[in-house]
Amino acid sequence: MATRAQKTAAALKYEKMGLSVIPLHGVNPDGSCTCDAGQNCSSPGKHPRINWSKYQSERATPKKIRGWLKYWPNSNIGIITGALSGIIVLDVDGPEGEKTLRDGNLRVPCTVTVKTGGGGWHYWFKHPGFECRNFAGKIGKTILHKVDFRGDGGQTATVPSSHRSGNFYEFILSPEETEIAPAPEWLLELIKQQSATAGSNGVSNKASINPEEWEVAIPQGQRNDQLTRRAGSLLAKKIPPSEVFTIIQAINEKHCSPPLPGKEVEVLVSSIAKADERKNQSKKSSSNAEKTGDEEKEKTSQADILIKIAAVNAYLFHDETMDAFANITIKGHRETWPTKSKFFKHWLVRQYYEQTKKSPTGEAVRQALNVIEAKAIFDGAEHKLSLRVAEHGGSIYYDLANDAWQAVRITSAGWEVADKPPIIFRRFKNTAAQVMPERGGSLELFKKYINFKNECDWMLMYAVSASFFIPGIPHPIPIFYGDKGSAKTTAQRVIRKIVDPAHRDTMTLPTDKNELALLLMTNYAPCFDNLDGLQQWQSDMLCQAATGGGISKRELYSDMDEVILSFLRCPMLNGINLVASRDDLLDRSILFRLERIKEEKRMEESIFWKEFEKDRPFILGALLDAIAIAKRIYPHVKMKRLPRMADFARWGYAVNEAISGNGKKFIESYYQNIAGAVEEAILADQVSAAIIAFMNEKTEWEGTATNLLEKLNEIPGVDIKAKTWPKRAHTLTKRLNKMKSALSDYGVSFETWRNGTTRGVTLKKHGHDDAHDDACGFEASLSEPRWNRHRDDSDADDASAPTLSNGKKVLCDLDDPDSLLEVEI
Repeated sequence: MATRAQKTAAALKYEKMGLSVIPLHGVNPDGSCTCDAGQNCSSPGKHPRINWSKYQSERATPKKIRGWLKYWPNSNIGIITGALSGIIVLDVDGPEGEKTLRDGNLRVPCTVTVKTGGGGWHYWFKHPGFECRNFAGKIGKTILHKVDFRGDGGQTATVPSSHRSGNFYEFILSPEETEIAPAPEWLLELIKQQSATAGSNGVSNKASINPEEWEVAIPQGQRNDQLTRRAGSLLAKKIPPSEVFTIIQAINEKHCSPPLPGKEVEVLVSSIAKADERKNQSKKSSSNAEKTGDEEKEKTSQADILIKIAAVNAYLFHDETMDAFANITIKGHRETWPTKSKFFKHWLVRQYYEQTKKSPTGEAVRQALNVIEAKAIFDGAEHKLSLRVAEHGGSIYYDLANDAWQAVRITSAGWEVADKPPIIFRRFKNTAAQVMPERGGSLELFKKYINFKNECDWMLMYAVSASFFIPGIPHPIPIFYGDKGSAKTTAQRVIRKIVDPAHRDTMTLPTDKNELALLLMTNYAPCFDNLDGLQQWQSDMLCQAATGGGISKRELYSDMDEVILSFLRCPMLNGINLVASRDDLLDRSILFRLERIKEEKRMEESIFWKEFEKDRPFILGALLDAIAIAKRIYPHVKMKRLPRMADFARWGYAVNEAISGNGKKFIESYYQNIAGAVEEAILADQVSAAIIAFMNEKTEWEGTATNLLEKLNEIPGVDIKAKTWPKRAHTLTKRLNKMKSALSDYGVSFETWRNGTTRGVTLKKHGHDDAHDDACGFEASLSEPRWNRHRDDSDADDASAPTLSNGKKVLCDLDDPDSLLEVEI
């Protein structure tokens, strides 16, 4: 519900536009009106709180508007239509009203448009300068089912008013986004037709009361009878109850001596409207019972009802690939589902049953879903959907995937749980809820659950785990290998529970390209367990997952529609042997070799996971602390030499600097890991290993590719009969080109040349830099002298600063130069 301040701001904006503003009754939480009629009110939240006849000729002042909303803070906002405000409003009541316009080819130009709380539409047009009388549903013989018009003497509820359904009025096109358009010709013709056939107060001259009767004074003893009679006459002419109340109230104040209290008039009109409605329903039932099927009035189809349900209760939109989605309310929170999903279909059918107590046909559901999808694509806004992590306004949002659809907001000042994040997150069947993070923990707890042998591995793991929370950057692929019993699978599962909890933690690597793409799309940090090796296409797709990629395929073999599966994910691999062998995958990987756990250190799995679940909230909270601090450090980290995963290297430095001040040691560890990956790539390739052996005692060699192949064939240990060994010179050249970067990193450069008809190869051994030399190509500089310069003053209390695993406070006193966090490289 909009606050009083929001309502006041909106009302004053309308007043500034030249519109005549009045307060309307509001809607209570139970859907009843704030007027005395309560649940019996026929127009809850839509009729005036005041005698508003004077505001048809003069506009309320800003002071008056503020006073109304201060006295009645739960009021809805009304605008008097007609010449004074300079606008007229076409009221189209949902899909049924839209059908009336569509069937009559009555086009509505682009103009200011309000979506009502009931799922209808208010189109604002400029007043044409001649008399515009109100009408509802019918003019003469012209039927306008579910279409009303508000002109001179009318009023309409508008943004940010609330509706008895619990929804709100909202602009689809606001006055800031578009101009109020002139009324279309067909509407002007209907207005003229209505003015020609209507009598005073917009009531047909064929009413049961003659026009002159409206001017007769009403004595005190006849007030209820006379007002009841006149209200019934107006309602019989299909005048909306809210307007009937306005007319009767005007008669009451002008001709009754003394006038009845305004609240008594409200109850009177409401009671008559209810009785009139029951009478009409009774007549309709009797009439329908006598008519044959061919004579029955056309009923709203099941599909139309389903479409209306979606239009009123779901926020329809599409993503950047034009796939349709619906954001719906489930048990008090909002969830996002594709309109093609079974869940959305089941939700729609359930909503239909709750409203009608009947089941829709399969064909009706199919037709409705087609229209709903079209409305989401062509009428809905475009939103980017995110899985687990996203960035918005400089903050990182991490989806907890819980029933309340909460997310953690991470800024440079810290982190907090956001109940209503501004991000539309997408979830899949394997997405599980994360625990609520707790403050006061330490990353030392992390070390209880992964079998690493040294601190270098932990610095790399902190960097890897933290990078998984950073959206939009390439993520390294952690690869665990070692003897059986070294807890490789357990390590993967621990990391996944910290980053991306899932109902199924580990999975088998698919052998079909489409299945692997789908799995990568629907899992943020998939764990592929117990691998023996990778096919070339599997290795390539994992590379795409780390740095961002996807595939496009036909939706059906019978058409040309495409399905785009895109992903930027954090896959993890494990096996007894190092499963990655290709240079490009190893270039994106962090290798973790685990040792077999000794018998005396083994633990029952049930006890292990029980202990972990107890510590998990504190490990997560400590990691979020580190990321928040790293966000302050990261902008000031600069590198002279960039490794392949440059974003990861910068974040890894910032994270380890935040945790323990070991940013430089992390860089050294990372380059050592890169060197190990290069060595693994070289040794895993027969040709590269042979080149290294060939150049072992040489500094340079030059000759033809044929000569080089002959030399390599003579090296001891080379199996020239192996399928992977090149049999021809040009095949050898291709293999060397693929391994060129790995060979260069290992210390051997490779160049090809041509002299006339002779093609040759030059090999040079230059010696490769060790990890220390590479790390010396890195520097961190600070353009800001203090990490916490951008913190809010409210966060300046040192006691609230996050504590690192070494027990140090990372935030310093801005007035104390000695507290600065320095980086020495």
